[in-house]
Amino acid sequence: MLAGLGVPHPDELCEVWWDAALATAAGTELFPGVMDGLMALKNEGTATGLVTLQHRSRLSWLLPPAVLRCCT
Repeated sequence: MLAGLGVPHPDELCEVWWDAALATAAGTELFPGVMDGLMALKNEGTATGLVTLQHRSRLSWLLPPAVLRCCT
């Protein structure tokens, strides 16, 4: 998208600024019942996991710690 707007070196721009912006963004919240559902699956022995295009290092910025403990 940035390249389409004529921004020079868009990939470098994202590498320099994206992580910092994402890390300092407002906290995230789960929809009601999500954690209960994940824990019920885990308690039944159902495998859970996370699928995302984000780098693994960014997961702690995107998800609450309880989800990371449950699903990773």
